Amino acid sequence: GIHVVNTAGGVMKHIHIRNCRISHVNDDRHSYSRDDGGIICSSWSEQEQGPGWFDDLLIEDNEIYDVCRTGILLTGFWANRTKGWAYNDYVSDTEGWWPSYGVVIRGNRVERIGGDGIFIIGTVDAVIEWNTVYYINTDPPKVQVCNAGIWPQASNNCLIQFNESAHAHKPDGFGDAQGFDVDYDCIDTLIQYNYTHDNGGGALTQTDTPENASGRYGGTIFRNNLSVNDGHIRGEILCLWGPNHRSVIENNTFIAAKEVDRLVEVGDEAGGYPDGVTIRRNIFICNCKDNNSHLSEGKNIVFEENLYWGEKSEPREWDKDAMHFDPGLIDVNAPHDGMDMIMNFAPRNKDVILKGRPAAEGGKDLLGENTDGTAYVGAMLPR
Repeated sequence: GIHVVNTAGGVMKHIHIRNCRISHVNDDRHSYSRDDGGIICSSWSEQEQGPGWFDDLLIEDNEIYDVCRTGILLTGFWANRTKGWAYNDYVSDTEGWWPSYGVVIRGNRVERIGGDGIFIIGTVDAVIEWNTVYYINTDPPKVQVCNAGIWPQASNNCLIQFNESAHAHKPDGFGDAQGFDVDYDCIDTLIQYNYTHDNGGGALTQTDTPENASGRYGGTIFRNNLSVNDGHIRGEILCLWGPNHRSVIENNTFIAAKEVDRLVEVGDEAGGYPDGVTIRRNIFICNCKDNNSHLSEGKNIVFEENLYWGEKSEPREWDKDAMHFDPGLIDVNAPHDGMDMIMNFAPRNKDVILKGRPAAEGGKDLLGENTDGTAYVGAMLPR
């Protein structure tokens, strides 16, 4: 593949990787290190050289097939927050932390990957958009590891939009396998206008470490996304794990896989639980085993104004002002692959518009239509 390494320390600027085709890298799985794969950008400067990072890193319009472990990776020794394998001792964003800036990952196709699709560590204002990630976590050589389609870690203000993340495998004994993941130590991640489908682990996982009990990290917004047939192995659509704080999951459409028996799974990470999660104005189509949620010991988890329909669609008692009617999706049985399939899952029933209610932020629905201050449930206005 392509491996860009900052070994000298300091800033490495203006790295643009465009229009490359990369395939069959480590596809015999002789290694399962995350920094093997398609396009790998690493700040591996040693302590003698001092901190290293990137500025103006563009990875655009590349095709990456049959690589292991990672399709696209940005990593380094100097941008982690939770102390672990990195060299830096994080104190604050201005002391002991050297993230990368100007990171844009756009328009890439990443397919048949042994581990993660697109994974970035330690960024400020990164943009991940218009990518297609199919069939990750394929035939991994060892068990009990976690891979996901697209995810940041230890990053601020990451924008993830207009991506299709699909067909994540989840072999027995493996974690995650969601379309999207917001992992340890992230602040104010925005995931919007994406299409996630047929991922064995679900649509979204959020997780954090017990060190985040103070609530410093969090603020994830997951809005105007479409999820179809996610969670068909793990049995859940949304996984909130550990002490992530101040998350908002709103105006999405979730069409549950028939194997799903819980819409939301809340769990602990070494004793820490989510605190302050709002799940609001989503459509849940529940032709599945059950529409339960396992809320465990999570705190301040609020469900409000969600719409439930399908074979298992009775609203739960914890959902304030829940709705129960057929949104009239255009073709719920349509094929899944391709962003052009999104239109098939738009509602026709104009009752999804909530008259007299305050509108959410965003300004556009999943199909790009201006919402003009309209309050509505689901990812799209009625067609």
